[in-house]
Amino acid sequence: TTHNPIEGRHKRLSGGLFKDMMDLMHEYGYCEKRASVRDFYSRFDPIMLRCILDRMVKEENINILFHAIVNKVETEQTADNRKQMNVVYAQTKAGTILFKPKIVIDSTGDADVVFHADGKVFMGREEDNLVQPATLMFRMGNLGLFAPKRRGIARRVLEEKKNGNKLTPRDDCLMFMGRTPKERHFNQTRVAGYDFTDPFELTEAELDGREQAERFIQFLRKKVPGYKNSIVLNMGTQIGIRETRRIEGEYILNEEDIINVKIFKDRIALGNYPIDIHDPKGSAKTIIKRIPKGKWYSIPFRSLIPINFDNCLVAGRPISSTHIAHSAIRIMPICSTIGHAAGVAAGIKLKRFKNTAFKDIEIKQVQKILREQGAILD
Repeated sequence: TTHNPIEGRHKRLSGGLFKDMMDLMHEYGYCEKRASVRDFYSRFDPIMLRCILDRMVKEENINILFHAIVNKVETEQTADNRKQMNVVYAQTKAGTILFKPKIVIDSTGDADVVFHADGKVFMGREEDNLVQPATLMFRMGNLGLFAPKRRGIARRVLEEKKNGNKLTPRDDCLMFMGRTPKERHFNQTRVAGYDFTDPFELTEAELDGREQAERFIQFLRKKVPGYKNSIVLNMGTQIGIRETRRIEGEYILNEEDIINVKIFKDRIALGNYPIDIHDPKGSAKTIIKRIPKGKWYSIPFRSLIPINFDNCLVAGRPISSTHIAHSAIRIMPICSTIGHAAGVAAGIKLKRFKNTAFKDIEIKQVQKILREQGAILD
């Protein structure tokens, strides 16, 4: 998204590598600087973010391989009846490549590595496995002087619905100001009822998303003041997916942990983004449960560890959580801080705990280095 939900309005919660990234974005003119910690959003250029991330990775001499998808994992049984990932296969246009890793960090977004290693995963809601709908984002530019704000467009959306013209499953308008006065960012499409890990259904979902987006764009141009001469600046190359698989880990983060702002001893990240559930059945309904003002919850390291695996961590939205808890921790800043922690833990395991399972390494050492690198855990 072009708007980046950082954290609460009274305390910065996403530090470390995430802050380094945002500072670089600002340094190169790709991101506005927040006026204060009370500002909830930082608007940034989503296209140039790729260049900044490329630079950060290359400066650390990390080997990069795009266009490769994990499709097979070989494991072996350990002495205590657990699993070790020994070989990871990835499919490319040139054929299959195999890796023999000492450590695996699954940051695929869909827990692909754990899934192909026959690890335990969940999909969607506990009662019916339905996942939150996906969204194809788009940005509009060259707006006229009198382009209405969000509520003005929302009123027209409802008028269209009353006249029998339902533009998208949403009954309102989720629009954000862009980085320039003549730019707007739309989170308007709602694509539900698909399994986004199935390639055939994912294809249909992307077609559905583009149809919804085009329909709404035509509505803007024809019926909303200020949009007659607007242009499409950008549309998601792929549909934006909120939820697919989640692992079963050493601890399953739950709704009570979020609402009761639980602070774990083995915490590796903080957040206070609310529980935010877009209806998996695709209606306009969204459930929001906000975190108490001035409070924050934590993410335990145990939720990054797939149950029964010794040398694997999961980073990002597929960590071990319930469907409800997942809706709060799936956003970019929290996923980024989780990834930072996974990287630090992997480095510590390689240097100091080579023959120790991730569940048994000393978490205080991980937390110490995270704090030294600017992560916020308190």
